[in-house]
Amino acid sequence: MSVDASVGWGPFTVKGSYSHSASDQRFHSENDGATITVPGMQIIGFVNHLLGRTPKPPRRPRPRPTGIGRRRVMSESATVWSASPVDTAAMFGLGAYLRNLLTDPDHLVAVPVTPVVHQDSVFRFGGALDAPRSTVWAEFCELVNRVPTEPVWAPPSTTHLWDVYGEVLAADLARSTLTPEEQRRYDTAVAYLYETGADGVFVPSAALRDYRTARQAWLQADTDYHQAEQTATMSTDQAVRDHWTHVDEPRLRQARDDAMDAWQTAGHKAEVEDALRETSELASKAPSGIWKRHRDTFNPNLPDQYTTAPNGSRFAPTYYVPDAVLDDPWSRVVLPQETLRTLAAQAPADLTSPFGDRATDDTVFSLAFEYRVVSVVRPWLDPPLELFGSRAWRLSTAVAPLSDGATPPHGRCPSYVESVALARNIELIRQAVGYTETPARPPSMAPGPSTSTTASRAAT
Repeated sequence: MSVDASVGWGPFTVKGSYSHSASDQRFHSENDGATITVPGMQIIGFVNHLLGRTPKPPRRPRPRPTGIGRRRVMSESATVWSASPVDTAAMFGLGAYLRNLLTDPDHLVAVPVTPVVHQDSVFRFGGALDAPRSTVWAEFCELVNRVPTEPVWAPPSTTHLWDVYGEVLAADLARSTLTPEEQRRYDTAVAYLYETGADGVFVPSAALRDYRTARQAWLQADTDYHQAEQTATMSTDQAVRDHWTHVDEPRLRQARDDAMDAWQTAGHKAEVEDALRETSELASKAPSGIWKRHRDTFNPNLPDQYTTAPNGSRFAPTYYVPDAVLDDPWSRVVLPQETLRTLAAQAPADLTSPFGDRATDDTVFSLAFEYRVVSVVRPWLDPPLELFGSRAWRLSTAVAPLSDGATPPHGRCPSYVESVALARNIELIRQAVGYTETPARPPSMAPGPSTSTTASRAAT
């Protein structure tokens, strides 16, 4: 990615120009004197699912009474550093906000150091793809399958989740202990969750597709609820708090409840989760058959199993859902100055230090943006925890574990990207700054060619 920007003061103009890898997309933003608007869609956060200790040790016949599973507590932060027209203070506020909103004991959030910007028209991966969309799709697949780093998204492009998956598929497996009755239960659960496609590969069943669609709708409704709650809680304006209590809270709670009802009925929530639980628990008792099913679907150790990008690179097909998200309404957030100040005051040092003294800026009046969170779907690794969560495999003693299960976890692959936060129409409003024009120098005094207007700011 390459980024260049120019800034002029006075009635100033801020222009940004970005190109993202081979897709060669360019974006611009303009400023009317107080408001900077960046309409382009950006990936602003990677929500990473923690794997815990991987591979997991075998269960002991007589576990100690104190051997209770450790509950992971969020201690990492999400940070934002941007070379975009939206300046450092605003991007810090966005990063701190995302950290509060999207992290939980099972997830860490990482935000890219520079914006990952895409045009709406090419960030669509359904149907037949032309060259521009094929290129962006390949970039997306490569990006979201890197092994995450937190709190700043800066993973190397040398190791991907499909490489780690290949290691797991080649691991040493335990002997099968599945009884005939357990085999029947496992086959029934798999048949409910998956169908065999025309090419003989397992694909999600209608029930599983409905489940994922309804789950995504509930996740968005739940995020909207907590977003509005957080905004009201951090406000010192009693009118804002009262509006939350009497208007927004009942409305958003009802929307979330409706989404849950739809998930439980049309989304077959109980049935799908029972089947997923069966496959996860029984997979550890018959690893050979489960590993074979995954290898038959996609074997990353075979070069011909990959898809080839226009530039010749190879990748495993990966998508986001809902696939119609770009055409749906997005939630809009407005962070007033007081909220930005509160976020800065509450943020830990590992979040503020990358921004230096620009983490706070009293000239920022508000920051607004639209956002949606989409789930990452990997048809070749479905469901991921059937393998990663199994106790029936182990790596060579000379190979380091994927995750140590610590808080926060460390290892060669302590997490994987589960969902992505998208933002568009980012709007930064700053307080007015007075200025006086500096008279242009006569040609004989000019130091050299210049492409920007010179102005000096005066205190108002």
